[in-house]
Amino acid sequence: MAKLRGFIGGSSVSVSPEQDCERTVNFYLEPGSQNAKNQAALYPMPGFQSWSTVSQVGARALYEMNGTLLGVVGGTQYSFGSLGTATALGSVTQDLNQAQIVSNGAVGAQFLTASGTNGYCYTPSSGAFTQVLTGDCVMVGMLDGYGIALNPVTSKIRISNLNDFTTWSGTQFAQRGDAPDNWVSMVVNIPDIWLIGQQTGVVWYDAGSFPFPLAQRPGATFKYGIVAPWTLKTAGGYVLWLSRNSEGAGIVVQAVGYSPQRVSNYEVETAIAGYARTSSITDAEAVMFQYQGHTFYVLTFPSANASWMMDVTTGAWTELGKWNSAMTRFDIWQPRVHAYAFGQHIVGDRVTGQLSLMDGAYMTEADGSAMRRMRITPAVFNENRPIPHRRLEVLLEHGLGTQTGQGVNPILMVEYSDDGGKTYSPQLQMAAGKVGEYPKRTYLTRLGVPRNRVYRFTMTDPVPWRLIDAYINNDAPAQSGQAA
Repeated sequence: MAKLRGFIGGSSVSVSPEQDCERTVNFYLEPGSQNAKNQAALYPMPGFQSWSTVSQVGARALYEMNGTLLGVVGGTQYSFGSLGTATALGSVTQDLNQAQIVSNGAVGAQFLTASGTNGYCYTPSSGAFTQVLTGDCVMVGMLDGYGIALNPVTSKIRISNLNDFTTWSGTQFAQRGDAPDNWVSMVVNIPDIWLIGQQTGVVWYDAGSFPFPLAQRPGATFKYGIVAPWTLKTAGGYVLWLSRNSEGAGIVVQAVGYSPQRVSNYEVETAIAGYARTSSITDAEAVMFQYQGHTFYVLTFPSANASWMMDVTTGAWTELGKWNSAMTRFDIWQPRVHAYAFGQHIVGDRVTGQLSLMDGAYMTEADGSAMRRMRITPAVFNENRPIPHRRLEVLLEHGLGTQTGQGVNPILMVEYSDDGGKTYSPQLQMAAGKVGEYPKRTYLTRLGVPRNRVYRFTMTDPVPWRLIDAYINNDAPAQSGQAA
């Protein structure tokens, strides 16, 4: 029995595909236990089911606190009930960026929104929705009851009165003076405020000083700036962003304490460098969420039409995307914003007015189309010698077909390439087992004698594809006098 080396893995397209052309789309890696059949498995990213639809298009923010779910879609802010009922609260300035919403908790009982360059306050108890900042609020945060607003043009942060997002004194501000690059991005990771410029960054905190309570944390400075301000995200204590400094741009970093550490790899950075060369990476943005014990950082490049996902828990990189059948390609992942509310993962679509539930129980895209998953393997290669491929078997969880419709007899589609992934064979098909066909085996035979082969596996049936391992020539060895 011979394992197909590296069948379970992430996306790792090298500068030369002859070196490595493996890709993983719409799966995530999960390490196995010590006694598992394989060191890791590929499990499907969750699909979507429509939950709410509003008249505006293009979700820009989602935020939940104390049972209240708010969102910004297009140029309108909404409140959403637990069953998806949407109530428009008021208009906000709309631009091409994400928006942000924060809360000052039960004491202030208010929500602060940054959209465009303006700030807005919503008070649920009265229903009041008012503009409180004009031209001075691109990003917002909250720390110890203070609303914080960032203006990247002036490199200035302002704070509201304590527990009152409606009042902003003109004297309560701080401006960057420790370095020449403006603060262009901000995130609050309690008890810290991360303020990052194009080449450097600092961490501030609530020092309790008077008259301005915030101050720079001593020693918490770093020489990693940010190339795309909306890639700075935090979840579960993690802080990540797409960095730049005086030497270059395009490395994803994660804060370890107050020191950013590189978490992207050469292959991801090669892809990002290609995007910078052919389109742009300055409009990249990110979203973070937790799913089944994993914390995911999804980095999307709208101009380059690509989405990458890092599993912060394991460090593995894969790709996400919505299949475009007309162009025969993966387009960017459609969710743009996320919130966990009412015990459910809720995401907002970047091109429609639809909000969807995201869960492993759903196996389609938000519009109901088939979710396409793909794995391209590393090369089966042995010093450029010919290798007989008598049999290819994929170990997966069988018997998960649907009761009716597409997926009753789920099919694993296979193509192979003998030129480093530049061209592929006609499609072959392997049955993955109808419902209840648990002992099913999924394999092909008589696949030639290549020197350098990669396999491309594609799945579109709406079943939970769970890939465990794959084997080459795991049949009985040839007997004496028989051809191999």
